Amino acid sequence: MATTLKPCLEELPGGRLCNVLSSRSRCPTHTTGRERARGTRQARGYTTAWMTLVATAIKEHVYRHGWICPGYQRPPHRVAPGELTGDHTLPLSQGGTSTADNLGILCGFCNTSKGGSNRETQRAGRPRPDPPAAQARSGPPTSTTHHTTTFIA
Repeated sequence: MATTLKPCLEELPGGRLCNVLSSRSRCPTHTTGRERARGTRQARGYTTAWMTLVATAIKEHVYRHGWICPGYQRPPHRVAPGELTGDHTLPLSQGGTSTADNLGILCGFCNTSKGGSNRETQRAGRPRPDPPAAQARSGPPTSTTHHTTTFIA
């Protein structure tokens, strides 16, 4: 199978593009530079302990729910095996930690869409309101409306 070559998208001084042909969006020279500037996964906070925690959480999620992504700004949806990822609910960039209580499961698409935003306050594209006190009480909901049905034989 032939590999499709594309021009490198890196912008050079003067506004020109690099245009070296590569099978990826950037040529090897510019890919290396970008990766070096980004830092290793360890330096960005994705330690071996975090990766182990994510793998365990994904197994538990699949056992309970199947290959379903809970969704980020979209409804829950089925994904192919292997597409679920671990997500820092509160991103590391905003002071989140790599612990189980800051771990969420999303598919790769939803995780990328979320980016560095805080899932707890950005659900459905708007801040999540605090639940009203009435919803916090226990017991069945009460209704003031009564319906009467009359059957005629």
